[in-house]
Amino acid sequence: MPSSADIDSCNFCLVKHGRANLRQCSKCKRVRYCSKECQTKAWPTHKKSCRATVALLESLSTDPDGVALNAALSRWISIWRPVLMKFAVAGLNLPNNTAEDRLATHIVVIEIERRPHPPSHAKFFKLRHGAIMTNDEWAEAMARSLATPEQVEDWRRDQRGNDTVRIVVACEDLLRFLFFSFRDGGRSEREKDREVAQQLGKFWVTALRMKIDSGDFAMADSE
Repeated sequence: MPSSADIDSCNFCLVKHGRANLRQCSKCKRVRYCSKECQTKAWPTHKKSCRATVALLESLSTDPDGVALNAALSRWISIWRPVLMKFAVAGLNLPNNTAEDRLATHIVVIEIERRPHPPSHAKFFKLRHGAIMTNDEWAEAMARSLATPEQVEDWRRDQRGNDTVRIVVACEDLLRFLFFSFRDGGRSEREKDREVAQQLGKFWVTALRMKIDSGDFAMADSE
């Protein structure tokens, strides 16, 4: 399992440096890097989402509610990113799904909704639904939403390889894609106890809902 990425970690190498030591992407202002080298290495995979974010912000410029929702979603994801990463891996259940291309053919879908009168940023949203979908299933879901055929095709062409976990966080009309790669290609994850992994894979949505509802975004090694 890779190190947890959070607001204190570089979005490429995932090493914690402290937020004050990270540089924000000047265009989308959504990701942070510890060095110019990491930013350069991340650009080939970040550029599409970066440009999409800039376009989204421009489209929201006349929609105050949309701007507020987008800002709240950005903050919520930055808080919960390590949790989403860990539960996504549990849902993929790699010890019992050993196909080499498992990560390239399946995506983790997390649908959230606004919580009435949230008491904190961490509890601004609640989990509505979670699923592991094949690429075709997710493409069909995108087509049924507000996504254009061009956006669906762009997503199909955006191949991340066999060692990268792909997560989509859906909230109303907004979609956020999160990506992270295993440093060992997922080998250590696939070698974990199969019975334990089977149980985690079976109940990952229920456990994630409980975690989010608690508002406790800390991740212990045992979780």
